[in-house]
Amino acid sequence: MAPFDGALEVLQGLRSRGTAVTLQPRRLARLLPAELTGILQIVIGSGDADPKPSGEGITLTLERLDA
Repeated sequence: MAPFDGALEVLQGLRSRGTAVTLQPRRLARLLPAELTGILQIVIGSGDADPKPSGEGITLTLERLDA
């Protein structure tokens, strides 16, 4: 699976500006190319939080970011 044109550059730019780059659910991380997974700061999976529509995943992400 290849990223959309420009997606890698956008995510790298966001990360370099201090913006958190996260992913939920974890199973998607296995589908991403290595250059994208290296940008992710936090990956939340079903074992970490209740599934959507629960807000637990976003709450956990914010806690891990100390936000």
